Amino acid sequence: MKDTYQVDSDALHLRKGVFTKTERVLPISRINTLDLKQNYVYKLLSIAKIEIRTADSNDHSVATLVVSLRKAKEIEMYVKSDLYLEMKVENKPLFTTLPKMKEIWMMAISLKTFWLGVPVSMTLMQYVFQWVSRSEPEPSVSMLSMIQGSLWANIDMLSFVFSLGILLGSTIIVSWIFSFVVVSLKYYGWQVKRNASFLTIHYGLFESRIVRLHVSKIQSIRIKEPFICRIFGYAFVWIDCVGFEGERKIKMLLPAMKKRDIPQVLQEILPEFTLPDTSCYPLHRDGKLLAATRVSIPLFLSILFAAFWYHPILYTTIIPITIALMNLYAYNRSGWMLYKNHLVISKGGLTQSTVYVLRNSIQSISISQHSIQKRLGYSKLYIDIDSPSRWSEYRIVGIPISHHLKIRGWYENRFGQ
Repeated sequence: MKDTYQVDSDALHLRKGVFTKTERVLPISRINTLDLKQNYVYKLLSIAKIEIRTADSNDHSVATLVVSLRKAKEIEMYVKSDLYLEMKVENKPLFTTLPKMKEIWMMAISLKTFWLGVPVSMTLMQYVFQWVSRSEPEPSVSMLSMIQGSLWANIDMLSFVFSLGILLGSTIIVSWIFSFVVVSLKYYGWQVKRNASFLTIHYGLFESRIVRLHVSKIQSIRIKEPFICRIFGYAFVWIDCVGFEGERKIKMLLPAMKKRDIPQVLQEILPEFTLPDTSCYPLHRDGKLLAATRVSIPLFLSILFAAFWYHPILYTTIIPITIALMNLYAYNRSGWMLYKNHLVISKGGLTQSTVYVLRNSIQSISISQHSIQKRLGYSKLYIDIDSPSRWSEYRIVGIPISHHLKIRGWYENRFGQ
């Protein structure tokens, strides 16, 4: 009952406390985003929760208001109108995009809801198979005995592979359907609108969410292509925005859509970012061997130690070789380039990721190399921005030393013409 708020021409005033009264002042010019939420209970009561974030927002500095829906709209429009005058930018055309059924299916198999549902689905399918087969209970085995040759000697490999294939296939289908239902409810009615200097993202069925972002606060866009989506030509577009840190606050801009349509859509809603037509520069060729073996060697040694006691050495080489080939594949598909006011970092792997960072959003650029990298003639590049969602996507190994001056000159000219 003591929590109150007041909006004047310059700031938002928040007051709370009974014995110890606290007042916070948030200048409107410092507000970056407005996040309006409504679950099904809030909808019945015609109220809404507003989360207001600034550049230094974290769990302790986010201002939260639970007000009537009418008041929420008034606060939203007041802050927007004041920021329009503050920004003094030209109006951009209104653009709206909605996900289609195929895009929702691609999202369902690519997001965490699918991978988190795999163990649950596999356990469920095992109980179903046991209930259908009604076979005699088998003695339990430990993980240590799984790699012993005596266990595999009594197994019909053809029947084992066939049963394993049915189990994995059923697990994928069940988990995919479960993920489709969750994604359909969570991202129901996804809309992205660009109006003047704001992006508005609206989605959700039971919990409706409206997120408004300052275009000037967006630091980078990240185009991600999971392996299965890449087969069908789909990709995701994510953004990193000032004031949003951590995995929980990662913002998706465009759900799964055809990769060939992404440049045209971004030209409508984010013309500040321009996607180049040319491919990135490849990484230094001498770094392939080191990239392929940096994980495989310690893993191979550990498996070799276990294989000396439990299993033939021949079979234990499969895992290290597979990891080495995957690292080599990822290194060959990685690269970088400088394009206008963007630094482009492309990283390969099962999920192909391409990051487009605005030059003015980069806080610092660091280049490091250890003795082996120095001898081979390449280094590691670190990009620091204000609120990265994943630091690993702003790191890349394999930049030739001869390109250091080029990158440094491009970055130091960020305040030039």
